[in-house]
Amino acid sequence: NANVEQLPQPSEVYQLFNREYSWSQGYNSIFKNHWVEYELESDEYRTETVKCEFPDYEHIIYGEDGDVSVPMIKKEFQKKVPIDSKFVKIAPACSYFLWEEEYDASQEETTSFYMPCYDLIKSMSLRQKDSDGFFYSPDDELVCFDYRLIGDHNCFLIRMDFLKDFLEKEKLQICWKCIGEKQYFLGGHEQIWSRWNGLIYEDNGRLKGELKKVEKNSFHQKYYNIS
Repeated sequence: NANVEQLPQPSEVYQLFNREYSWSQGYNSIFKNHWVEYELESDEYRTETVKCEFPDYEHIIYGEDGDVSVPMIKKEFQKKVPIDSKFVKIAPACSYFLWEEEYDASQEETTSFYMPCYDLIKSMSLRQKDSDGFFYSPDDELVCFDYRLIGDHNCFLIRMDFLKDFLEKEKLQICWKCIGEKQYFLGGHEQIWSRWNGLIYEDNGRLKGELKKVEKNSFHQKYYNIS
């Protein structure tokens, strides 16, 4: 289990020049800390009893001299605690490059596109050629690019064969965080609304994972398993 919406987002990079080398001091100063540690909880829980003190406003004490005191009352609560958890390091697969025209007289409009993360560029020796946002291997094969540069979809695409080689070489695993909503309109201003999220990951060529309901506009249990 993971709080998906707290996972790191692709960072917005505006401190670099376009096509700056990945070994440059400026590039490394920005991306040297792009890996963050994250705690993943297991799906198994144990129940613990927690004792807390609360003000007992139903038994307020009024003294003869006008003093008022509120006694404290102890209550016990049951809470679920993960039996096991582990820490993993996570980094976004891409960053968003932005260079506005007001800072560069050589261009007439803003330059912006998704670019592969530091590890992808360094491990596969990627480089841009004539067009911004398209990254090639040393053998001049197109490896990855920002799809918005040729279409309407907002996504960063990478060739599967290059991605698999990269993951095997660096001993990494890829995952996608999925966030969405469901709405059912009942007429007028009435609707049933719910929010979902989850992690999808690749395992031996197959996508695995699940989405869970984390919020709803009426009283229900907080999580639902739809696998």
